[in-house]
Amino acid sequence: MRNPLASALIFVTLSLPAYSKTDLSTAIPNDLAIGCNEALASGQDARPFVEEMLRRADLPLEKISAYRAMQCINTVKGDRYLYEDRQFVNVTLRLAQQQQAREKRLAVKQQDRESEAQLKLATLEREQAYIGAVLKVCVDEYNRDRFRALTTRICGDFFKARGLPE
Repeated sequence: MRNPLASALIFVTLSLPAYSKTDLSTAIPNDLAIGCNEALASGQDARPFVEEMLRRADLPLEKISAYRAMQCINTVKGDRYLYEDRQFVNVTLRLAQQQQAREKRLAVKQQDRESEAQLKLATLEREQAYIGAVLKVCVDEYNRDRFRALTTRICGDFFKARGLPE
């Protein structure tokens, strides 16, 4: 008596188109997933199937085929892959890229903060230089002509805020 599961497997295997390892570029996506798992199960090299599935940018797979293909790719590559947006994505690589992007954003933010601080410092230095120049002019004017220094608007405001020179 024959095992019905074995008969079904033989039927599926025989009904799949036979692709040579060099002709996988024309293979139907679901056949790639099945071929990959069959190659693993029979101890053959599944890398050509994996490479072809990873090479394709648009790989429409049914859910079960996507799951089986992920298992096969993960086994062959020894890394974790997900089927997303009709292609397989290396999870480790994606996490590294996300971390790198996050670090780049943080570096840009830090650089922006440093630039802003430098701008504030430069503005403060210019303001201090201006205040120093006004102080010198107003004190010189006060020493020459007190009335004029006190009635000149900028010097008057300055003396109101800072007090009269001694």
